[in-house]
Order: sequence, then C-alpha cells, then structure tokens
Amino acid sequence: MKPTNNPLVLIIEDDEPKLQAVHFFLQESIPNANLEIATSLSSAIRVLSTHAVTLAVIDMSLPTFDVSKDRTGGQPQGFGGSDILRFIEAKSPSTYSVVLTQYEEFPSDRNGGRKDLNALKEELHQKFGSRFLDVIYYSGQLGDWRDALLTALINARIEINNEDINS
Repeated sequence: MKPTNNPLVLIIEDDEPKLQAVHFFLQESIPNANLEIATSLSSAIRVLSTHAVTLAVIDMSLPTFDVSKDRTGGQPQGFGGSDILRFIEAKSPSTYSVVLTQYEEFPSDRNGGRKDLNALKEELHQKFGSRFLDVIYYSGQLGDWRDALLTALINARIEINNEDINS
C-alpha cells in the first residue's frame, strides 16, 4: 500500500507539556503531515466527524469539553479515550489509532482490580481490531515512547522522516 502523502494526524491530549512534546516530535517525524489538536472528548469527536483522519494519538483520560476561562471542561473521564476509540470504530473506521498514556495501569473492575498496559493493549486490540495499533507509556519528553510511536506511524503506513529512525 502506498504511504499517505499528507496525512492528517489528530493529537487528542489535554496535558499541555505532553501535548507540546508529542506535537514537536510528530512535526519532526512527519513534516508533510497536517497536525490537528483536540483537548477534550467533544473536540476530538468534532474533528473526527468532519475530517479524514489518518491517525489519532489518544490520551486515555480526557475532559468532556475543552477547558476555557469560564468553564472547567468537566471531569476528566478515566476512559474518555475508549469513548473516542468507539466513535472511530463506528464513524471513522479507516482511522488508525494509538493510545499514549502517562498511566502504567488502569482499573479493570469495580472491585479495585487493576490491569497493566499490556492487558489494556490486548483488550483494545480485541475490541477495535487491526486499526488499533498500540498502547504506549509516555514518560517525559525524551522517553522510549518516541520509538514506539514511530513504529505506530510505520504501521499506519505514514511516511516518516527517515533521519528520525536512525537517531
């Protein structure tokens, strides 16, 4: 399959330092991409409803609405990213997705059980199929997440700047 020439990559993230690091990394890795930012569940759904998104980089915990000076954006939804994945599956099935999270585990049940990122990845693969690429642990601006995200870009058939692979 031919790589996408000008892919639209949607970064769905409400944490400003993480957003800036991911945005900069993607600008450097795929300079031909159009990068779009959504900071809440509602703004992500708005972009996914109106644009052909090649790849969505999704934070798992997001507020319902964009934060503004006169409102808080609502409570962060611990699995807001799952809501976005369900929307992608139903309304934007050609979109690839990857979860980029700062959490190492997530609740697995109402009784206080926990699941690690590998268990979450397996669960999401089962629910959302081959267009769901990975769950990646974000650990700061220069963490290992960069290599894992490059792999996701390749799997989404996005042409990347080859200089970044070797650095």
